[in-house]
Amino acid sequence: MWIFTDWTLRIGFEEIEVQVIEGTVLWGVDDLYDFAFIIDSSIAPIAAWDGMYDYVETRDPSFVDEIFSDVVLTRNEFNLVVIYADSGELIYGRYYDYQSDTEYNIPSIFR
Repeated sequence: MWIFTDWTLRIGFEEIEVQVIEGTVLWGVDDLYDFAFIIDSSIAPIAAWDGMYDYVETRDPSFVDEIFSDVVLTRNEFNLVVIYADSGELIYGRYYDYQSDTEYNIPSIFR
């Protein structure tokens, strides 16, 4: 107790309060940075959904290669992507285990 009291008297309550506030602000800034990163990571792929309608009509493989790349699936922690036409036809499917960086065949239930 004496060490804490001696330290408090030497530094002063005002300095301790400043240190606590600085730490809290830095903690909040770090949380905001993490939140902004998560939003940025989520919005970029989702914004591409606008192009999904074109993909269903054109079947251009460059669209799905970009939007469902290993990096995007890993960042968003997706293992399975399937795209169906209105008729129920499977247009695109990918089963990728992002934790082991391994691609598997699509389970038959999705075909």
